[in-house]
Amino acid sequence: MKHLFLFENYKKNHYKDYSEISDYIKDITPYEDDIPYYFLEMIKAENAKFELRKVNIQDVIKNDIDISEYIKTNDEGRYDNSDEDYDYVPHPDDIDNPIVIFNNMVIDGYNRLLVKSSNNETEIDAWVSI
Repeated sequence: MKHLFLFENYKKNHYKDYSEISDYIKDITPYEDDIPYYFLEMIKAENAKFELRKVNIQDVIKNDIDISEYIKTNDEGRYDNSDEDYDYVPHPDDIDNPIVIFNNMVIDGYNRLLVKSSNNETEIDAWVSI
């Protein structure tokens, strides 16, 4: 009976496999040059699966040295960039797209994390590898 209980609680929209995460990242990335193909190949090789969770922003920053450095060195995100060559203006809802964390590394969502951290928010939605 235990397996039936677990199956009944399974919510497909809370879980994605590597191909669904890959499609998700490609869909929300405004410029093809910004798609992290290296990481997409890595999650494919691992046959990674992801679960949608709320995560503590400070824990994410503390556990990922690259995102920690990014937060420290950027006082404005790409969405605030005044560079005339950068013409992407996100819809406010874009900031609420979940970030993607693979093996405790943020592979998508640096700017979303920066914006939320700068706004003193404590949690962010994330697709976390399981």
